[in-house]
Amino acid sequence: MRDFHLEKLMMGVVDMANDILKNNKKSWDIVAHHFNGKDALPSYGPFTQTEDELGLFENLSLKRVLDIG
Repeated sequence: MRDFHLEKLMMGVVDMANDILKNNKKSWDIVAHHFNGKDALPSYGPFTQTEDELGLFENLSLKRVLDIG
């Protein structure tokens, strides 16, 4: 009887993991276009404003920049 409960528990864990993977894939499919083929311009993530809209950086031409992100 104990093996039955353990097996049932493990099946539940596997089902939950599969659901998590499905949801993760679905979410990445929605936002992937924000990441694929990007250039080196700053991006703050999907569904956020762009650097052109926010203007957080001054003109960095001819300046040294350390990217820690």
